[in-house]
Amino acid sequence: MIRIKIPGLFRFQVGPLVSWGRVRSLHLHAARLQVRKAGPPDRRSEAEKALDKIEEFQAAKDECAGHSHVHTGHAEGGHGHGGHGGMSAARLPGLGGHTHTHGSNPLLVLDREAIRRNAGVKITWIGLLLNVGLATGKFVGGVVFHSQALIADAVHAVSDLVSDFLTLFSVSLASRKPTQDFPYGYGKVETVGSLAVSSILAMAGLSIGWSSLYSILGPVVPHALLELAATHSHSHAHTHDLTNINAAWIAGGSIILKEWIFRATRKVAQETHSNVLMANAWHHRVDSLTSLVALVTISSGYLLNIQSLDAFGGLLVSGLVVKAGYAGMKQAASELVDRCLPPTDTRYADIHALTTRTLEQMISNNNAKRKYGLHELTVLASGPNTHAHLVLEVPRQRWENVLSIDEFELVTEHLRSVLYEQVPHLRKVHVEFFGERSAQSAPDAHTHTDCAQSHTHKH
Repeated sequence: MIRIKIPGLFRFQVGPLVSWGRVRSLHLHAARLQVRKAGPPDRRSEAEKALDKIEEFQAAKDECAGHSHVHTGHAEGGHGHGGHGGMSAARLPGLGGHTHTHGSNPLLVLDREAIRRNAGVKITWIGLLLNVGLATGKFVGGVVFHSQALIADAVHAVSDLVSDFLTLFSVSLASRKPTQDFPYGYGKVETVGSLAVSSILAMAGLSIGWSSLYSILGPVVPHALLELAATHSHSHAHTHDLTNINAAWIAGGSIILKEWIFRATRKVAQETHSNVLMANAWHHRVDSLTSLVALVTISSGYLLNIQSLDAFGGLLVSGLVVKAGYAGMKQAASELVDRCLPPTDTRYADIHALTTRTLEQMISNNNAKRKYGLHELTVLASGPNTHAHLVLEVPRQRWENVLSIDEFELVTEHLRSVLYEQVPHLRKVHVEFFGERSAQSAPDAHTHTDCAQSHTHKH
């Protein structure tokens, strides 16, 4: 077994050595084939078939063909990568074109079966089925126990199915692989879905607040506004004909289930950096809080004969819901206009630290006294995915050393390989270079601003 290693750049593993006799035989048969290929197509086909029947040739060909490696450069035998948008091959003469794949991101799925196994899709389906079950249970319980609060909650649970289907569509479509028409993937689809779900969430909160305000200030609100509220009030508004305490058990069970699905969905959303899942998680939290209001209304009405707590609780819920909806809308709008991530974001910090460490440890043809420098880093979010743009400063070389295009390609592919392997959800990496200016040609110190930070430097 032959192992060829160059620290930081290449690692090759080639199969057992082929004996000289086999290599000579291989060359002779190959030469014979090349001569015969000059003839008509039927003779070329006969020559190829005859050559394939020679066991010695097949054994030598199989031994030379099998190899595995990890690398970052380009070669004569070019081949395509899947999912990274870059090209790289080994620089080892004598080995022709071949194919290989990088480690895939489990959250960036590529086919329908993988989409069905996606954590975001699974948790959304669980939430959808839970909403159907709770809507049915609340409606039956409201009818049996004469609870208008449970019936209103059941109607709202049915309306939540719109949010669930929208989330399911967004997460499934965003998980598809990039295409020629969408080379950066479908992450923005999830951003649009997040904006829609957050808008629904904010409108639900405003409706809850309006209904609660109507209950409290009914006597002093103009008659026209009361009629408008009665016509368009949200399903969270509750009447107070509560006569059976058993309805409280249904509301209590709904609180437990909704709080569980909220925490589960929020966990998946944090792991996948999915804003639409986070917005849908908060929609589950809204249902939990409205069920809590229904529970307080039922209990206070039955035990204390107090019905006004429902309205004040609704105002509190309204404030929480509107705040969560506004935060989701703001985040989605920022992604749609390509606002870059701040340095305080963990995704930015991870890419910055890994890039700096990789440049310090990399071995290359750069013979300057210092390594390549990370001059600027821009990280953009696109749904669950991220894209990075790196600007590297090339230090001045000593002894008239000249860095070729191959050197820059090697550095680029090495950085991409490390970042793709160690940074989850990273879809695209663009790298630019600029040379260090001499002291004579450098301009005066100046200040410039980028999306990460403002700073002053001297050349």
